[in-house]
Amino acid sequence: MFVVDPEPADWDIVSGVGLTALAAAAMRAMEGHQPEPLVRDPYAAAFVQAAAGQLPGPVPLTPEAAAADPAFPWFGMAHYMAVRSRFFDDFFAAARSRRRQWRRVTGWAGRWLIPDYASAAADWDAVHVTVAGYLTTAGTAIPAGDGARTMLAGWDPDATWWLNDVLSRTSPPEDWREDDHAPFGWTQAPQR
Repeated sequence: MFVVDPEPADWDIVSGVGLTALAAAAMRAMEGHQPEPLVRDPYAAAFVQAAAGQLPGPVPLTPEAAAADPAFPWFGMAHYMAVRSRFFDDFFAAARSRRRQWRRVTGWAGRWLIPDYASAAADWDAVHVTVAGYLTTAGTAIPAGDGARTMLAGWDPDATWWLNDVLSRTSPPEDWREDDHAPFGWTQAPQR
């Protein structure tokens, strides 16, 4: 039997995967200084600073510090880490977090995907689930390409989820009240 010690005696934060974690944290800290950062990690700078005395060299935590070291592509690395953290990590973490429940419901033990509704909003204003669509897909593992599955979960039948704020007023709002004697059971309320 082969056993791997999860914390070998010679492990430290400034080598191997520990150094990778520090570099990722430094890039996240640097991105947090941007005018509109893709990711904000309030602990990243403190994590790197705690190990600063053991690092093989200075690691910038701000755009100004990165600019002082033009020999390394700090800005490109920071932007890559921000994009990865904001989109890829969030996306896959969400699918991973639901895998156990979806497997229990469907029996599918493979890879799960969650639709990227933020990207869908570029082409569609809303998603509407019909009653028939709900009844034929709720609780089933729906093929999503490349051997992965997705699931219609958290939706109601005949519900519309708006992805964009596209509704606009065509007239001033009106108050209505229920009235059993009025046609269709409603009457416009008097203006205040």
